[in-house]
Amino acid sequence: MIRTLETVAYAKLNLTLHVVGKRADGLHLLDSLTVFTQFGDHVRISTGHRNDRVDVSGPFAGAIDGENIVSKALFLYRGLTDTPDGLVIEIVKNIPVAAGLGGGSCDVGAVLRLLQKIVDQPLSAEALNTLATSVGADVPVCLSAQPARMKGIGELLSFIDPIPAHQIVLVNPGVGLSAGKVFQAFRGPFSGPVGVPGGFSDGEELFAHIGAEPRNDLLGTATRLAPVISDVLTYLRGVPRARSVGMSGSGPTCFAVFSNGDGEALKSALEGAREKGWWATATAARA
Repeated sequence: MIRTLETVAYAKLNLTLHVVGKRADGLHLLDSLTVFTQFGDHVRISTGHRNDRVDVSGPFAGAIDGENIVSKALFLYRGLTDTPDGLVIEIVKNIPVAAGLGGGSCDVGAVLRLLQKIVDQPLSAEALNTLATSVGADVPVCLSAQPARMKGIGELLSFIDPIPAHQIVLVNPGVGLSAGKVFQAFRGPFSGPVGVPGGFSDGEELFAHIGAEPRNDLLGTATRLAPVISDVLTYLRGVPRARSVGMSGSGPTCFAVFSNGDGEALKSALEGAREKGWWATATAARA
């Protein structure tokens, strides 16, 4: 009997990102206010097939280079659980690749959430977090898909509740930018901590915290590698009623945040970006 489960791999957005240090193994230590959007990849798992298979389709399927880390996550999860053989994992790739939106990690997080529903004895939260971290530094926060302060290399999470509703335009200029390449080129200086509160009472408090141009310590390095990022930010800063404009993660995707209900401003920002030949989508933050 074939059983099918599906979910959305919600795109990750770093509203702020401080690089606060570097470990002896070369991995950088972060402090980031991270939220998730309603936009993302669609993920479906079905059981009862002859062999395991990962099928990727959608507008950005062709941009994936090398082995899909979803296969690695399935292998590791199966080694710890009674996961049945013959799983087909289908991913509709809507999130741009190498874009600073955590696309691959979001897919892994979504798959792990579904696998927990398939097995008779799911992993404990601690074991699942350990597995997630072994796949990728930001997989734990993508597994949760909840607003969080993300610290360490990404594995230390403090969830934020409540997060005010706000609308977002995401703009990607069509240039892939590997996170590894950006971090390798980053030369500092290191920042102090973000100091994120446990929650925000309303949108004004959120906007006051992140500012009109949220700090992202990787922006300078990313812009040197992909100068078009400056063009995207300049455009978004000129959009009427945009409350906050910045770059997510290691780039090159940039964002403009609007107060909830600013639909016309959102539409204008979206149309203007597309007229410039950039990929863009309008979405909202997940609570």
